[in-house]
Amino acid sequence: MSVARFVVDQRTKYQVPVAFTCLVLGLSISWFYKWWHRAAIANGLYTKRDLRRDTIDRAVKVMFDKHRGLHGSPRLVLDLRDDGWTVSEKTVANSMRRQGLIARKIKRRNGLTQQDKSKAPFPDLIRRDFTADAPNRRWVGDITWGHLPLAGAIPTAAGKLYLATVIDLFPAGCSGPRPACTRTRNWPRPRSPWP
Repeated sequence: MSVARFVVDQRTKYQVPVAFTCLVLGLSISWFYKWWHRAAIANGLYTKRDLRRDTIDRAVKVMFDKHRGLHGSPRLVLDLRDDGWTVSEKTVANSMRRQGLIARKIKRRNGLTQQDKSKAPFPDLIRRDFTADAPNRRWVGDITWGHLPLAGAIPTAAGKLYLATVIDLFPAGCSGPRPACTRTRNWPRPRSPWP
């Protein structure tokens, strides 16, 4: 039970004056009547600031749902301003925080390979069977290239260096790296004598 509710109960049940109860409890009479007027408001919005926050919260929620939760506060500010609102990015961010609205991130592919959609895919000649029963039966290869230093070409003083590897699947032995200054389709010759 709140203190203000106790003061009200003393007045209604026992006809004790509000001023006397507030004096005994050490309360300000103006505080009690401020509470009394606020309790009479059904929606709980007492000040102009509360009313503005409530209307902004509703507008932000509507705009957030309209854009399927993809827009954060910077883009929602622009959308609300287009609708005639005068708001700042910080106001919209605080509104989103109060309501627990978090914009979803659009997941983008970070793959470096750009597929040619018009060409047919390469056939899977080994059918995902990476074993061989004898040497020089099955070979696989790869080349390092791209735009990132770790996943791409190896930077050197002479320029980018591309590294191609060819692996015999029998003992999983590498025939040796073959560095080149350009990406070409000239793969290493058959297996070298060294392992």
